[in-house]
Amino acid sequence: MSSLNVLIVGGGVAGPAAAYWLSRIARANITLIERSPQMRATGQQLDLRVAGVDMMKKMGIEPAVRAVRVKEPGMQIVDTSGRTRAFFPAAEHGSGKQSITSEFEIMRGDLVKILYGLTEKRSNVRHLYNTTIQTFTQDDESDPNGKVHVTFSDGRKEDYDLVLAADGTGSRTRKIMLGPDAPDPRHVTGGYIAYFSSTSPGVFYFPFRYV
Repeated sequence: MSSLNVLIVGGGVAGPAAAYWLSRIARANITLIERSPQMRATGQQLDLRVAGVDMMKKMGIEPAVRAVRVKEPGMQIVDTSGRTRAFFPAAEHGSGKQSITSEFEIMRGDLVKILYGLTEKRSNVRHLYNTTIQTFTQDDESDPNGKVHVTFSDGRKEDYDLVLAADGTGSRTRKIMLGPDAPDPRHVTGGYIAYFSSTSPGVFYFPFRYV
């Protein structure tokens, strides 16, 4: 049986997670590219909920996630006088309740490092940094041996059986595939949030303004 060559564009959360699952296919060769010159382990908190928690457990990374989770007790709304107007405690997984904070809240960078760690030593996964797609074309769908022909930012050309766009909401890969007239999935509502970290562990402030 021939090999399955897969290109994953984007080294955030979705890309490394997809690389892990696809690398479990014995005949699969995975190339994961990231436009940054190194692992982009930055960003604010994110919450794993419902199916996300189930997948985390199936991937065997629950102990690693628990070791670095934020342990935020919840979120409170405070007025300009410093008085608490509302408090939303963290929701425990399996409780049937949802809140602004989940039991598995983790800094984005920590989750990225954990996910990268799943495939860094796998012989069938190749991690490339400072690399983007310049353009690509696809053979006709009726061709059983059809490929996706990719040209990279450094001029290299390679063929793949599958290309996955995991490069975010503003995906450049998606724009190449759908064309310049494709609708923008982002919608400006006039709301803006700014995050600030305090000196107290696990405490963050995010003023919200709607204009």
